[in-house]
Parts: sequence; structure tokens; C-alpha cells
Amino acid sequence: MRRYPLILAAMCAAGSVRAQIGVGTGVTPETFGVGAEERKKEALPPVDPVALAASLAFDATTWTQLQVSTTAPQEMTRLLRKGYYRLELVQMTMLAKESSATFKAIEADREKGVKFRDIAAKRGVDYEALYERALAEDRRVEERYLPAVLSIRISTSPAAGKRPKPDTGPR
Repeated sequence: MRRYPLILAAMCAAGSVRAQIGVGTGVTPETFGVGAEERKKEALPPVDPVALAASLAFDATTWTQLQVSTTAPQEMTRLLRKGYYRLELVQMTMLAKESSATFKAIEADREKGVKFRDIAAKRGVDYEALYERALAEDRRVEERYLPAVLSIRISTSPAAGKRPKPDTGPR
């Protein structure tokens, strides 16, 4: 009969040890997969097709120069969900690139309610010329990249991933 209190005490101690295992060791419950699926679901929302199309208008060097920490389509999706328009995203990207500013710096000014014209003036960029180039780029996104992105089809049928058997001739 004396074993039951010892087992109960060991179980209580194990619960508190599990809660404290991450302190100073770098090993946490997440290391063993606890909660990993929930974090994956929260980490990356699906990419918006408009965001993907807008991000494709600029090369990888541009996104590196603008210090976009996530992928460009993810960043654009986040801003679209905040209420930004596609043309605004193109303008922000071009303004950041031409003024050698980070994308986050331009976004921070916009979040404060500063107009593009004022941001451009503050950073020494001709806003009228920038706006004309942004309109042309936005048309290119609409005419070239968006149809290409929207035309991608994904089949969900079980046989979609299987290759057809080659015809070996008459039997």
C-alpha cells in the first residue's frame, strides 16, 4: 500500500519537471513535437494571388535590398489583408528601392498616415515620375503576372500525381 503515495508523488514531480525543462537547456516541450502542428498552421497564412503577382514584378535582388524578412508574397499578402491596394504595394516597393530605404520604413510612414508624396519628398524621390512608373508596373502586374498566377490549376484527385503507364504495343 505504501507504493501508491510514492507513485502519486513521482507523477506530480514529473509534471512540474516537464513544465520547467526548457529553462537553460534549450529543450522545450516543442522540441518533442508538442504543439508543432498548431504553430505550423499559424506561421504562414495562404498567399493571396494578387500578392504573388505583385511580388513577381520585382526580382529577388530587390527584395533582398529592401530587407524583406519573410518571403515577398507573404509580406504582400499581409499588407493586402491590412487594406492596402495593389498599386500601393507597387508604389511602396518602388519608393523603397529608389530611396534606398527598407520596405518596413516605408510601411511605417504609411501606417502613420503619411502620404506617398510626402514620403517621396522626405527621401529625395520625384513623386510624379515614381507614380507614372508605378502605374505602368501595376498594369504589367495586371496584364502579365496576375493571369499567369490565376491560371495555375491544382488537381485534388487521387490519380493526379500518378503517371500514365506507357503503351508497350500490341500484346
